[in-house]
Amino acid sequence: MRLRTLFFFATLLLIFDTYATDKLKLELSYAVDLNDEYSFDKRSNIPFQDISLDYLNIGYNVHPVWMKVKVYSNSEMPNQFFKIEKTLTDSLSFYKQEEGVWYKQLVGIKVENSDTHPSGYYLPVQLQKGENVFFLKIKSNFSHLYELSITNRGQLEKGDYYQNIKHGLLLGLFLVIVLYNLFLGINLKDSMYAYYALHGLIIMFSLLSLEGFFSQKFMNVSSSYIYLIITLNICLASVVSCWFCIKFLNLKKTNRLFYHIMIALMGVDLISFLSIFVLQQMGYQITYYTLTTVTTVYCVFAFMTGVISYRKGNKVAKFYLMGWTVYFLGIISQAFVLYGILDPTYFNKNFYIIAIISEVLLMSFALADRYKKIRKDQKSLEHTLANKQDNLDVVLLDNIRRQTVQDKLIEQLKEITKSDDIEKGVRSLILDLSQQKNTDVKQLHFQENIEEVDVQFLKRLKQLHPQLTSTELEICSLLKLNYNTKEIASFRQTSEGAVKTNKSRIKKKIGAETTLNDYIMSV
Repeated sequence: MRLRTLFFFATLLLIFDTYATDKLKLELSYAVDLNDEYSFDKRSNIPFQDISLDYLNIGYNVHPVWMKVKVYSNSEMPNQFFKIEKTLTDSLSFYKQEEGVWYKQLVGIKVENSDTHPSGYYLPVQLQKGENVFFLKIKSNFSHLYELSITNRGQLEKGDYYQNIKHGLLLGLFLVIVLYNLFLGINLKDSMYAYYALHGLIIMFSLLSLEGFFSQKFMNVSSSYIYLIITLNICLASVVSCWFCIKFLNLKKTNRLFYHIMIALMGVDLISFLSIFVLQQMGYQITYYTLTTVTTVYCVFAFMTGVISYRKGNKVAKFYLMGWTVYFLGIISQAFVLYGILDPTYFNKNFYIIAIISEVLLMSFALADRYKKIRKDQKSLEHTLANKQDNLDVVLLDNIRRQTVQDKLIEQLKEITKSDDIEKGVRSLILDLSQQKNTDVKQLHFQENIEEVDVQFLKRLKQLHPQLTSTELEICSLLKLNYNTKEIASFRQTSEGAVKTNKSRIKKKIGAETTLNDYIMSV
């Protein structure tokens, strides 16, 4: 747990290290090419709209987007890089001018061998003194959110370094959690830990997908597969989370309505993924708006499910609810950024990472809390079964004793019928039956009070004298119910001498200064 917490705070530190650059003045304008009719050769005819911000965020849009960027420099700045903090882009055509000649560079996840860095795309430029103009044409099924800046090689390397460290910490954190819970699941033979490990693994891949990890050049993933990997990870994150929610809260038994809602959301998510993938393969421009919306709706229902389960008395939902509250806020904030509703501040863009890590850690606490409850219930059940077994043993001994008495009675009757003095034999039999009746009354009293003796008296006696054996504890219980030596011998089907020996041994062990009977009555 300490290791996971250390990973968590180290990741937070890197997330909030902005590795800021000295930004030059940028002026942005954009245009959405609704009919795919604009071209670079006729760029002067493109109806650009000015933006007062240093980023563009127009949410999801199936149409190509053109951007015009003006960079003002007080001096010549060679060997600079045009930085685009956006790795999930289908294709991005970058137009720059050098010595009066326009050059085009193409990058994006649908571009084979695209030069993607961990922290975005870095396109080399030579800034001249005064105004520098660049054009971009962007196609993307993902949200159109682009933050632009000019940076140098040193800042580029620093940005990549911190981004690689962040990715490494995220991988390390999630792998530790996944492997630890798989180990627990195997040892405890509890499938819930396996569900949680799968949940953590898919969340990790989804998070890294959104961070652009799989589209980096060093991964060497073909553009033919990278779209499938990213889309599948985003889809499975919701599906597996739904399934984990169902299993962890036992919705099939505790809340049938939300169980069916979660199953329906899983179906919608899978259908959305398959539809998007198939339509994209057929050449249609389909955005990820539906998948983002389904994930957002799922978070709402998962949160509501936790609230209802906790209010119904499901105590294991406590940490679940805490985890999903953070996760819910993180996913909602990220969705609003992708929809173009919230500004992409550094906190808004990275809060979902903190939320996901927090959710995974809190789910670990939820599983630990669930395990404690299961162990407590198991111990209570074991104690109840032990008491019932003791009662069954008493009944069995009583039946054996009754069988012995019956056999003895038959033998006595046979002897009486053979005897000359039948009257004397009958009187002796009546006396024996009277003594047996007294023993049965005591036995009934013992059975009626066995629970009280076992729960209260034996608990105190075990605490005071843990060295007593089970046989000695049973004799003490009989003494507590005011049995004498002969009755104890009859009850336990043993000799009076054996009972006396046991009583002496008990008195020696407990070191009673008074008689054993008086001491037992005082406990």
